Amino acid sequence: MSVTNNNTTAEQLGVVKPPQPPPKRPVRRGAKPPPDRPQRALFCLTLKNPLRKMCIDVVEWKPFEYLILLTIFANCVALAVYTPYPNSDSNSTNAYLENIEYIFLVIFTVECVMKILAYGFVAHPGAYLRNGWNLLDFTIVVIGMISTTLSSLLKDGFDVKALRAFRVLRPLRLVSGVPSLQVVLNSILRAMVPLLHIALLVLFVIILSHTYLYDAKLLCVLTTNPLYSVVKGGKN
Repeated sequence: MSVTNNNTTAEQLGVVKPPQPPPKRPVRRGAKPPPDRPQRALFCLTLKNPLRKMCIDVVEWKPFEYLILLTIFANCVALAVYTPYPNSDSNSTNAYLENIEYIFLVIFTVECVMKILAYGFVAHPGAYLRNGWNLLDFTIVVIGMISTTLSSLLKDGFDVKALRAFRVLRPLRLVSGVPSLQVVLNSILRAMVPLLHIALLVLFVIILSHTYLYDAKLLCVLTTNPLYSVVKGGKN
């Protein structure tokens, strides 16, 4: 008597299985999934390129993120200590802070360049400038480079105070480094449109009420009769 083996494999039956996709890497609970990076950055740097691999390792290294956050905090302190003077006047503290400003600019520029080399510039969905907060960081860095270059080349007859005013945006770079702040600000921005509708409704009510009040005031001023014709004792 022959016994049929239920464990007969598909290869023994001559059935070819379709190729199976590679197993997904397990993601720890609370951790971010592995990023889907493009195959090329800046049209020439592949994932196996040593320079790009180094940039990816550095920008995703936690101590590097902490260094950038510490630099942003130090820059905020420097902006708070800086005292503007009219007519290009200055003091020793401001001169010292201006020298430190070059260090901040170099650190922010290196971070920007390394992220562009790691993630690409703008050509694919995961590129550096596809993120709104990265776009803000890039704009601040470019304005800082322009103001520093112009102040160095054109020392006489050129005022860069208008460009230096954009330094006040640098504290916003904390948002790009703290995801919880991004969630809060994104929620506030999404709530702005409904709040604007409510504000317009309240403003409409205030305008109508003040229109009637102002009209009554003019009536009392321009006519000799009282606003309410009330006869008391047979006299107006």
